[in-house]
Amino acid sequence: MTNLELSEKIGLSPTPCLRRVKRLEEEGVILGYAAIIDQKAYGLPLSVFVSIRLNQQTQEQIDEFEKAVAGWTEVTECYLMTGSRDYLLHVYVDGIEGYERFLKQKMTRLKCIQSVETNFAMSTIKKRIGLPPVDADGLALAGEEALAAGGEPDAVLRLLWTPGREGEGKPTGLALISTLPPGHDEQRVRGLRLAVVPWSPGELIARTKSTSYAENMVAQDEAARRDADDALFVAPDGVVLEAPTSNVWWREERRLLTPSLELPILAGVTRATLLELASDLGYGVEEGSFPLERLLAADEAFLSSSIREVMPVVSVDGTQIADGRPGPAAESLQRALRAAAGYPLDR
Repeated sequence: MTNLELSEKIGLSPTPCLRRVKRLEEEGVILGYAAIIDQKAYGLPLSVFVSIRLNQQTQEQIDEFEKAVAGWTEVTECYLMTGSRDYLLHVYVDGIEGYERFLKQKMTRLKCIQSVETNFAMSTIKKRIGLPPVDADGLALAGEEALAAGGEPDAVLRLLWTPGREGEGKPTGLALISTLPPGHDEQRVRGLRLAVVPWSPGELIARTKSTSYAENMVAQDEAARRDADDALFVAPDGVVLEAPTSNVWWREERRLLTPSLELPILAGVTRATLLELASDLGYGVEEGSFPLERLLAADEAFLSSSIREVMPVVSVDGTQIADGRPGPAAESLQRALRAAAGYPLDR
């Protein structure tokens, strides 16, 4: 479905519709997009549910089994279970003989497995893809009530939409409120110090807002270990990508540069807003694939995100950006961003 088709279906014009979709991506409500494959047409008509019991639930055996499962292409889903079985696998194969090969050549060779129970799916009765339609008005009301209950003039609001309890068919929306992380105003005055962290994102999760922040957290820990405020992801070929939770920008005279969305980065909502505001402030914008050296030689640099807003960067791996102080573009964009959000000019 195109953005135009979606906007017509929900009664919005295309631009606000696209902004809502991007916001849902950034907030982790939309985790990704997938093509639904006909398993029979693909040549894997047999669907098998396999219950696994380990010899012992030691960390060594758990690690051995989960490492093996990660490399088995026949397994599309693996769940750690309660009850008499330790794991449940969903396996797709080309037939009984294909499953027998998988069983003999892979599963039974793992010494950590005590028993295997196999169940073949005869037919699919229900298979729901995606979420029920979102109650936009209900979520908006829940957001307003959460903000009022929080009692904070500035806060982080996250909206979640779930299918609800299994079998009941009643979707559930959640509005979560939390305080803003401390220190942002102080950081904005002095500017951030970044540490370069090499990063090679997998093609399957690139550009996707995933609920797994393991790599981001490790990168931020590494930056802190090197006495930096945050990490800067750089591809193996030296191309600048993004920060763990922010998009990256820099200025060359009156032109702003930011990595293109054709690279494996997230399309931040704040990034999209700054693209619109930049021209009003007299800045040109260039999106592309840029080497780290170009960032290091910039007149100023900054990050953007919904929580941090516009955050100046004063050094990268100890190399000072320009004069080592926050620059005018970051300051003017920060003021324009808050004005666009309806903030009083003195905040």
